[in-house]
Amino acid sequence: MRGGYAARTFTSDGFGITVFSCTAFATSASASYSGTAAANYANTYAINNNPQYISYSEDCTNFVSQAMYAGGFAFVNPNGSPTNLANWWDFNAVNRYAYSGQVASSNSATVAGDLWQFLHLDNPGGTFEGSFYYNGGWNTAPAFTPNSVITGDVLFYDWGQGLGISHAAMQVGWGTDQYGYYGNWVDEHTNNRQDIFWTLNDAPGNTNWATTTVYFEHIWASNP
Repeated sequence: MRGGYAARTFTSDGFGITVFSCTAFATSASASYSGTAAANYANTYAINNNPQYISYSEDCTNFVSQAMYAGGFAFVNPNGSPTNLANWWDFNAVNRYAYSGQVASSNSATVAGDLWQFLHLDNPGGTFEGSFYYNGGWNTAPAFTPNSVITGDVLFYDWGQGLGISHAAMQVGWGTDQYGYYGNWVDEHTNNRQDIFWTLNDAPGNTNWATTTVYFEHIWASNP
């Protein structure tokens, strides 16, 4: 069960990082978080947005939040202040949450860096499972993310342009993507892509791949 909020202290790469929004939930929450159900949602709406939700010009975190909710991660303090990072909820046609009478979603559901912070404030929330840095192209990415990162977990991206975490995607499986890269896949919005290699280095238009750091976040199945 969710037991309140407790800040976590970070001690390795990924700590003290700056966080921003993206650059570049149709089902009811269940008793526990199912990464498989979250990934199924992501695969369904990776290319075509779910019309029951508001879509944003920078929609990556909104999309990931929808998938988390579909996987059973319950909204936290609906109708609360959208700027409070302990709150997490997304406006849709079924659950019409609003703050002060205005249609809105929480920042933590729509801003990549805020979702990262929410997952570390919430209990059980998520756990930081390490990172990968291309280091100007000198480092070679492994085919697979860490063993502790599974289907339905979230990957966060810092493009290395001084903006900090500014993108999020969901791990959905593995195989060979459309560009020939073998390993774990993610789905993402902004831009909308399905089953693409997890580093996004082969994503068309990603000119910052060589300076990208990817942060791995495991979502606990015990989330209600």
